[in-house]
Amino acid sequence: MRRHNATIDGHASGILTRAIQPNKDDLSPTAARALLRFRLDPADRQRLHDLLVKNQEDKLTADERAAMDSYLHVGLLLDLLQAKARATLQRGTRRQLGRRHG
Repeated sequence: MRRHNATIDGHASGILTRAIQPNKDDLSPTAARALLRFRLDPADRQRLHDLLVKNQEDKLTADERAAMDSYLHVGLLLDLLQAKARATLQRGTRRQLGRRHG
């Protein structure tokens, strides 16, 4: 069995990045704070960790490889959404500081 490279397909990553536009701060502060609360369930985080360890040991089954890819895709989606949320909140804070000092 060949070892699976634990990376997200470049096409999927590019599509998600263009769709979410993580550097564009077009979320409301309330929506941004809500997105920052999204987390993988602890059981899912443990399962992903176990799959990544098995991948490094070259012991993944086809089903496990598919599950790992799914976890990585969800992780990328969460990372991009949370990057957008952080950008929105940081820009909002800078705008508020600028009004106070301006």
